[in-house]
Amino acid sequence: MCPLRQFKKLPEEVVKKIEKKNFPFERLYDLNHNEIGELIRMPKMGKTIHKYVHLFPKLELSVHLQPITRSTLKVELTIAPDFQWDEKVHGSSEAFWILVEDVDSEVILHHEYFLLKAKYAQDEHLVTFFVPVFEPLPPQYFIRVVSDRWLSCETQLPVSFRHLILPEKYPPPTELLDLQPLPVSALRNSAFESLYQDKFPFFNPIQTQVFNTVYNSDDNVFVGAPTGSGKTICAEFAILRMLLQNAEGRCVYITPMEALAEQVFMDWYEKFQERLNKKVVLLTGETSTDLKLLGKGNIIISTPEKWDILSRRWKQRKNVQNVNLFIVDEVHLIGGENGPGIVVIWLLLLLLIPFLILLLIPVLTRLLIWLLILFLILLLIPFLLLLLLPFLIRLLILLLIPFLILLLISLLILFLILIRLLIPFLILLLISLLILLLIPFLILLLISLLILLLIWFLIQLPLLFLLPLLLPVLIPLLILLLIPLLIPVLILLLISLLILLHPYPAQEEFPWDLLAGSNPIPDPIPNPIPDPPVLEVICSRHGISWLDPNPIPDPVFPPQPVLEVICSRHGISWLDPNPIPDPVFPPQPVLEPVLEVICSRHGISWLDPSPIPNPVFPPQPVLEPVLEVICSRMRYISSQIERPIRIVALSSSLSNAKDVAHWLGCSATATFNFHPNVRPVPLELHIQVGTGRNRREPGEIPGDPPEFLAIVPWGRQ
Repeated sequence: MCPLRQFKKLPEEVVKKIEKKNFPFERLYDLNHNEIGELIRMPKMGKTIHKYVHLFPKLELSVHLQPITRSTLKVELTIAPDFQWDEKVHGSSEAFWILVEDVDSEVILHHEYFLLKAKYAQDEHLVTFFVPVFEPLPPQYFIRVVSDRWLSCETQLPVSFRHLILPEKYPPPTELLDLQPLPVSALRNSAFESLYQDKFPFFNPIQTQVFNTVYNSDDNVFVGAPTGSGKTICAEFAILRMLLQNAEGRCVYITPMEALAEQVFMDWYEKFQERLNKKVVLLTGETSTDLKLLGKGNIIISTPEKWDILSRRWKQRKNVQNVNLFIVDEVHLIGGENGPGIVVIWLLLLLLIPFLILLLIPVLTRLLIWLLILFLILLLIPFLLLLLLPFLIRLLILLLIPFLILLLISLLILFLILIRLLIPFLILLLISLLILLLIPFLILLLISLLILLLIWFLIQLPLLFLLPLLLPVLIPLLILLLIPLLIPVLILLLISLLILLHPYPAQEEFPWDLLAGSNPIPDPIPNPIPDPPVLEVICSRHGISWLDPNPIPDPVFPPQPVLEVICSRHGISWLDPNPIPDPVFPPQPVLEPVLEVICSRHGISWLDPSPIPNPVFPPQPVLEPVLEVICSRMRYISSQIERPIRIVALSSSLSNAKDVAHWLGCSATATFNFHPNVRPVPLELHIQVGTGRNRREPGEIPGDPPEFLAIVPWGRQ
């Protein structure tokens, strides 16, 4: 059946002739009206048939695929209408169904309702949805768009999976084994056991499982577990191992948060310094002070930024080389809790001086003119008032009109500048300004005219001897009339101060010279190296030796951040070419990690090479930039001094824990990445309850709770 039968105004005999020709309907789109008329031997109907052929709904489809996981596929379908819209035929909208079928067209994997409105009939539409994929990977899927009210109106698009690359399979999380909980006596040292005996007699299941690797070996270890699972105790295992082998060993503990560093310092000060007599220090950020603390301390607690400053000149600082254990906590953080903060920027008054000059100079000029005119009038009133009265009236009008125009222009500029700051009370402000501007001027004009008329009237009368008596009254009155002129100026100054004191969001402890620039500059990237350290790949692609032991060869300039030196050496423009484009509204710093900004401008993929979300682990970036730098630096120092520096990394559960552990030099047996929902304590408890007493002592309150003798983890009865 020909789809043109659905048009009632098209004669039936014409449709029958088209059907007798057995001519595919899709090919009618390629014919003009003359060719269609010759085809059915009806030249007069060629234009009519051509019109209805192009009124029949037709859609052009294009698709873009993006694998999310190995079992989930993101489909971005672009729908472009390819027909002429007529409201008499199509109405206000056309409805379609989007169907995704499997390779055999037997199973509908996804269906979605799509409504095409008349006002968007000439636009492209983007529809995004997700479909499942199965293994083995099918050769293709079919996307079919079918009209809801037109017969034989459908468009089919095959989607080939021939060149589709699915992400790598993520290793399963580390299984929490059902092990016998280790007692504190497993430390085999009475001094070490005393640290925990008064808190708990047994280690929890996660600590039990990692105990042998952390306490009985010197391998680099990665422990990924949820918050509250006792990862800090695992770090203490490594410290106790270091003290057991070398009583004068030095450990560095790095955490991205200052508050967490202070908390750990208070806890370890009590444990290691007061009980084990080991010096625990917290770096302050002052280089000279931190160098002294580094030489005295056995356990150094710091943030990445402070340790980065100390470890840059590691060849000249032997205490940095004498580190035996390097513990990194919260390696999963980037732009999270340690990310952008909020501070308040107070604008310099210099930025507001041009606006103050713009507002004050015209106003003060008019005020001086008014005072000059007033002085002249007071001097010449007894002699020239009759001659100058028409001129003075014109002069008053000429002075008032430019003054009002200037104030209205200033208000308009002020409105355009402050519309996004003062929009909640902008209407009220404008009304107040108009009232304060117009009413005083009207009153001033009327009173001035009345005074002039009064003087003229007095001159007309033979009462000139009264004028000297009235001048002491008229002069203060005219001065008071000038006061309303100052009210708009004071209001404008007040609004300027509001702009001056307006807080602007910024990033806490953010280097203000590291502002984002303009558009990204694409940079072709060679083929990636399989499983390399992330930052090393970036530098190797651009020929950057970023682990240079002397990052700042010029002794004239003070030390700069490593990243800034690298970019300046290789001509990478990563600063804002116009840092202050507007004197009123300063530029807002981009609240992103600096390394991410630079790499994105140059087309460098510095994060996980396969940042694919995982249904088990939420997607998280690998490392904070500074944290990544110091970890790589410690591994580099270890390779240069030819002495191992043990690295223990603590983190939340990561989807790409395998890549992070490989970058830290951890073996597969020393990588523990537990499920995010794992329980650090057993769910079943064995509670020993005292037998109690059936007889109550005098004065004892009835209903006392039973006496709990012990709570022992299940399996240790």
